[in-house]
Amino acid sequence: MKSITYVKSAFYSLTLIALGGCAPSDPQSETKLINGTVATKTQFPSALVYLLPGGGQCTGTKVSDRHILTAAHCLADSLGTLRPGLVRGSRIHASNFPERTTTDTSQWYVGRVKSYWVFDQFTRDCASSGGLCGRGTQLAFLPPPDLALIEVEGTLPSQWPSAKIDKTYVWNGDPVVIAGYGCESGTSSSGASSTVRKKFGRTSVLAGSVINDLEPRVSEANMNNFESYYFMTPGAHYNYESSANNVSLCPGDSGGPVYRDSAEEVVVGIHSSYIFYSADDYSWANRHTRLVDPWQGTDVLPWLESFLPDSSFTTTPL
Repeated sequence: MKSITYVKSAFYSLTLIALGGCAPSDPQSETKLINGTVATKTQFPSALVYLLPGGGQCTGTKVSDRHILTAAHCLADSLGTLRPGLVRGSRIHASNFPERTTTDTSQWYVGRVKSYWVFDQFTRDCASSGGLCGRGTQLAFLPPPDLALIEVEGTLPSQWPSAKIDKTYVWNGDPVVIAGYGCESGTSSSGASSTVRKKFGRTSVLAGSVINDLEPRVSEANMNNFESYYFMTPGAHYNYESSANNVSLCPGDSGGPVYRDSAEEVVVGIHSSYIFYSADDYSWANRHTRLVDPWQGTDVLPWLESFLPDSSFTTTPL
């Protein structure tokens, strides 16, 4: 157990690099992947990395032959407005291969975007927030469900399997797998590597209320809504301990899938952000957007159903 000399909490969205248990166990002496496993070509093939027009990258999931499920804050700013360059016909580069170089996109899928769809509540709430979406270490502003869809012209590569969205919610303690691409140095790294690798880690669902375990972030009045919108998973230093069983997310992991561990390629959530408890480079806990609200307090599932074909969904028995 690492000695903790002070607590300095932070809350971040994850746009820029990509997934993973990616911080060094000793940031001063190591740069190796922490608490994540590099995927083979056949593991979690629906998870992909995509490059944004104008720079930057996020993780996403193929959920139909034309749609990528991802995080809203990858596409929209803190006021809920689409980022510059994200217009109909803009070019998208994507890959589901276990390892790719961002400086050479000759082996990437290259297509054109038909539409960017940001969840309605995210757009509405962020527009009225005064620019608080995804900012600050305190959640005085309740972050709306953080999800979006990218629809391409034509189709995505047919050899990439599509994941199915589970119409059954996940509950505290359920085993899940988090997957995505990304950093192999800490969150304070001076720059992103040009090589991205798909990684995954097995973990379990935590209640949304753990967001307040370090210090108050979500008000009591907002907690029910927060738990409707999000669930948490333990980071590499959850409960103040360094654990090889937990995976920390890194900047740029946004939009990556949370799979149900008991069912292959069945998605139950997407990566949104994380929190720290100290100056370390890896998270105390990770935050994920729910795709199904157990208390039916959000319109996330109906919103997804309005865009996606029936074949994009499945129902896991409780």
